[in-house]
Amino acid sequence: MKRLGIDLDGVVADYHSYLINDINRSNINGKTFTLEDWTDYSFSKAFKYPKDLQNIVDKHSLGGEFIYVEPIEGAIDAIKELDIKNSIHIITGRTGKAKESSIAWLEKYNIPYDSITFTLNKARAAYILNCDLMIEDDAKQSMSIADAGIEVLLFNKPWNRQLENIPLITRVNDWKEIVDILK
Repeated sequence: MKRLGIDLDGVVADYHSYLINDINRSNINGKTFTLEDWTDYSFSKAFKYPKDLQNIVDKHSLGGEFIYVEPIEGAIDAIKELDIKNSIHIITGRTGKAKESSIAWLEKYNIPYDSITFTLNKARAAYILNCDLMIEDDAKQSMSIADAGIEVLLFNKPWNRQLENIPLITRVNDWKEIVDILK
């Protein structure tokens, strides 16, 4: 039995698509954004956004919007399958008011987990939880986790393409690939 650390946004919850769609619905400056435009995990660095976008980002950071985010394709079934022979530890960078809506979101989709940790230091949390492996999409978090000696399965995303050939980090494209690796 392995102890699996699993991030939420970009791994289980398709938060990035939800935020992009919300921004595009607002039609700020007539510009349409796509996930391919999100080239840095930090939204403000990737988009160098005008102040108009700040209200949307602030609304999301308060956490109430998380309940409306769709799961990433295959995530729910894969986690349920992995839960049969492994322990599942959600480790998310969501903080503050997002805690309640994050737990409600996991319950809404009946996603099993043994623990949930809200922290900006995922490497420390994964280490304390004695995780054998972490599933992540943030390049910086992945490097810190690997530096702590924990294997990482890194979801291929536009915002982590700069990360190449790092020991203990394996790129994955989808949840099917993750389940195949962990069988």
